[in-house]
Amino acid sequence: MTVTKIKHKVVSGSATLRVKADSTDVKAGIAVSTSYANETSITNPTLTEGQELIIDFPAVSRAVTLRVLVYATEII
Repeated sequence: MTVTKIKHKVVSGSATLRVKADSTDVKAGIAVSTSYANETSITNPTLTEGQELIIDFPAVSRAVTLRVLVYATEII
């Protein structure tokens, strides 16, 4: 499976998020604000079966209702 896009926003406040597959960053240092934004330059886009997808927030400033969507494709 390949991560193609990470879409994100907060209703108010701000945050920084990181998406990892096990211990490897898929994309780090994503600045989240009140407008939807798309990250399409993915650092390590390949996911394999059984990997744990982790979304963490190294920095949060009064963030309300964080929304994160991870888009992926799979070729069979």
